[in-house]
Amino acid sequence: MKVVFFGNNRFGAIFLRKIIEKIKIVLVVTNPDKIRGRKRMISPSPVKIVAEEFALEVFQPKKLKEEKVVERLTKEKEGVFLLAGFGRIIPKELIDIPQKGFLNIHPSLLPKYRGPSPIQAVILAGERKTGVSIHFLSEEVDKGDIISQKEIILNGKETYLELEEKLANLGGDLLLSIWDDFLQGKVRGKKQDEVKASYTKKFVFTDGEIFPHQEKAEEIERKVRALNPEPGVFLKVKKNNQVKILKILESEILEKKPVEEGRFFEENGWLALVCRDKSLLIKKLQLEGKKPIESKEFLKGNKWLLD
Repeated sequence: MKVVFFGNNRFGAIFLRKIIEKIKIVLVVTNPDKIRGRKRMISPSPVKIVAEEFALEVFQPKKLKEEKVVERLTKEKEGVFLLAGFGRIIPKELIDIPQKGFLNIHPSLLPKYRGPSPIQAVILAGERKTGVSIHFLSEEVDKGDIISQKEIILNGKETYLELEEKLANLGGDLLLSIWDDFLQGKVRGKKQDEVKASYTKKFVFTDGEIFPHQEKAEEIERKVRALNPEPGVFLKVKKNNQVKILKILESEILEKKPVEEGRFFEENGWLALVCRDKSLLIKKLQLEGKKPIESKEFLKGNKWLLD
């Protein structure tokens, strides 16, 4: 069975690598190469990197509604289309092409956490379980009938990158487990319960700003795990009458609260921050214009934060 795969990000790349040796991928649709990183170099998407590693044909349309896109994909109409970590809305004319169906692999237990940021949202909410859903793609985002789901229990310590990798691999395993039955028409979709539906948003830089005197340590610690590496978690500090951005990259909760909210203090050589209820031990940070560093090393030359 011919399969066309749509994907762009790291989630899609991990998923593709998981299924690539057992499912025949004839075409990979991904974003055009773009400028990335501080060095402003033109780079391919993570999915394209995997596709080229396995010598797969890659198609990189700028706009999905172009006639050439419909023409190219129509050549594969007798197959199945898969989507994971694509991040773009698929127009109806493309959804209708594959005769065997267009499936989406979504990293949440639908109908909960529909939309672009389910992994971050699950961590921020302090959920104790999540999972992946395989469903038929529909015009309305993440509303298609569910084919299969797999749940996992969380330990409350997962970072975004850790959970993304775990769910991408879980999605690959789940698809492989139902693949033969799906192709034989033995798997049918089930409508989602709209009463239980919830939605996520795309997080931006300002979502990462923290206000320790207003927020609980647990809330900030979740943000650190959920919003790194992008868009990041930060607070503003003053040095020589200049406001600097201080990013928190790794942290853990401290029960003690020795001084007033919003103040830094030193705890066994580490930098710590007083929050509304408890304190936050900062394990790794990055001051604006500098490289990431452990807070123990940072404190050796930056005692001004403790003043």
